[in-house]
Amino acid sequence: MMDCCRFENAVVAAEKASTLDYSNVEVGRIVNVVKMVARARSRGNDLFSSGKFSEACSAYGEGLKYDNSNYVLYCNRAICWSKRGLWEQSVQDCNQALNIQPNYTKALFRRAASNSKVNPLVLCMLGVCVCSLMFCSLKLIHCRF
Repeated sequence: MMDCCRFENAVVAAEKASTLDYSNVEVGRIVNVVKMVARARSRGNDLFSSGKFSEACSAYGEGLKYDNSNYVLYCNRAICWSKRGLWEQSVQDCNQALNIQPNYTKALFRRAASNSKVNPLVLCMLGVCVCSLMFCSLKLIHCRF
């Protein structure tokens, strides 16, 4: 759905839409969802920065209750799981992020790092190969233009 400052931009855009059609119940619901997701992400980021990884997991999970297709929240929660040594959960959240956004390199790298703890040889090498192929293809695409 959104990444970085796009979270804040989404809130502004949703609020602007609500002023254009203030009586529309669906617009109001979307504004609320966007605000709740942005708030959960911000809270999770603050907790993560403070080293409160368990609480950050919960905050990102709260945001996912409002938007279960938000690959950024899955990926952020994945790094919290890994900081807690919960590698399988980290892999699961990276997989969720990649199901939504297949070329999300941050999720690919985090999944490879967590897989290296779960199954050090086979899965890690697979993750590194996928990341390498993506990097090469992105570099080729960039060079063509």
